[in-house]
Amino acid sequence: MHYPSAAAAILAVLGGVAQAAPAARTSSSLLRSTSSTTTSRGVRLRVQDGSSTTTPLYLGFQRIAQGVNIAIARPSSTSGDTSAAAAPVFYQDGADPASSTVKTDIPGVYPLGIAVQGPDEFDSQFPAEHNVGVNVNGATEGLSITASALSGPSGSAAAAGGSYLVCERRVFVGGPVPSTLQVVRFRYEGEAVPAGCVEVKLVPECAVLAALPEGSSWDHDEAVELQCA
Repeated sequence: MHYPSAAAAILAVLGGVAQAAPAARTSSSLLRSTSSTTTSRGVRLRVQDGSSTTTPLYLGFQRIAQGVNIAIARPSSTSGDTSAAAAPVFYQDGADPASSTVKTDIPGVYPLGIAVQGPDEFDSQFPAEHNVGVNVNGATEGLSITASALSGPSGSAAAAGGSYLVCERRVFVGGPVPSTLQVVRFRYEGEAVPAGCVEVKLVPECAVLAALPEGSSWDHDEAVELQCA
């Protein structure tokens, strides 16, 4: 499949800054600032490729089948796009970078975790690419959010020299006709950047991690303070 202008289209919309959203129950997350550092237990992950553009994209997800969501780059109302929903707020669950996971909540329902396919796993529709999902089960252990970006899987040596990608792809999302999405992939060290993709960082911007409703079956007890913009 040929993508003559996909990279250019993606590059035209990457970058930007988000605002925080309000919180609810008990002591969930407040933004904490010092003269040099801001921290929060919740962040939105902004897609950054080094270009200076005016329309930011953020990490989100798209349901493509029952119980299956793929990671996508999409606009957010928090950056001024009133036609879009607010980008998800993510948090790092666990302080040990060898076992921590990165999650987002569907309040009152369940948490979703970021899952990065390993170097020997591939997307079913694009078998040369490593898919990134945001799903109920199978969150990748060893993901962490540093001040500069979401890490790759710590359990793979090849991930250290790898990078996240945003790729324009035609994906079936439940109907008879595929939709064009900016999907998120992971490239391991030594692999080429596929056609129609650009390398990106997923940069944390401070947001408020909303408290969970009473009676939730999970908690934020191990959500850590993160450095963020």
